[in-house]
Amino acid sequence: MIKIGLFTPNQNPYSETFVQAHKTGLKDKVFYYYGSGFGTKLEGHTTLASKAKLLRLKLTAKILDKSYYFVKHKIICDSLKKHNIDVVLVEYGIHAHKVLPIIKMAKLPMVVHFHGFDASVPDAIERCNNYEEVFKYATKVIVVSTIMRQMLIDLGCPQEKIVYTPCGPRPEFANIQPDFLNQQFIAVGRFVDKKAPYYTIMAFKKVVDEHPNAQLKIAGDGPLFNICENLVRQLKLENNVLFLGVISSEELKQEFAKSYIESKVLKYANPTPLDSKL
Repeated sequence: MIKIGLFTPNQNPYSETFVQAHKTGLKDKVFYYYGSGFGTKLEGHTTLASKAKLLRLKLTAKILDKSYYFVKHKIICDSLKKHNIDVVLVEYGIHAHKVLPIIKMAKLPMVVHFHGFDASVPDAIERCNNYEEVFKYATKVIVVSTIMRQMLIDLGCPQEKIVYTPCGPRPEFANIQPDFLNQQFIAVGRFVDKKAPYYTIMAFKKVVDEHPNAQLKIAGDGPLFNICENLVRQLKLENNVLFLGVISSEELKQEFAKSYIESKVLKYANPTPLDSKL
């Protein structure tokens, strides 16, 4: 059985269901490393190194005139060897750039999964040296859209290393049977700028102007939550918009089943043309 070291910056944020799907859905044995630096932890284990081992590594680093990074990298590298990890999967290109020295030290093959922000925000890309070292070392690079694929090729990623695999819902979501009894919309997001939840609310105001009983439920939380609440009050939509906060996948499936949109209100939708494979 192949043993996979799965590296991610966070343990279990509610919005990163795709990362959790990788952890639970991969058939092979997964060792889940989350966090960064000395804060890196292995899920299910109390610590990566005892105090005694940490002291020995610090003394070794001092004798060999090694930096702080040597100690940090050696702790994680030794953990990978201890658990006989065969391959590393890193979530996000930015995190791959951070852990690359560790993976090199462990001499393990690395697969990097890009998700969006890491492939499209110039400042983030520049801080990672345009992923030059990541692309050179990685065995495979996973992208979730053909647009992202071209972005990474333009950055210098070898085309033969790229694997295109779009993110999709879990199979059970395809079994949801809507009852079509309510004029309810459902929106889910992290209340961040790139998702622009305020645009959803502003567009929904036009729906309410013609369909006063329409309801919009918004699930999630984030930095723009208060702004969206204020906007709802400003537009006098308190009776039409309900903020659900963070909800479970089971609760989300129930809301999907109750959500409904009539064809006559689709005129308010004006989606931006995207690559047909997205």
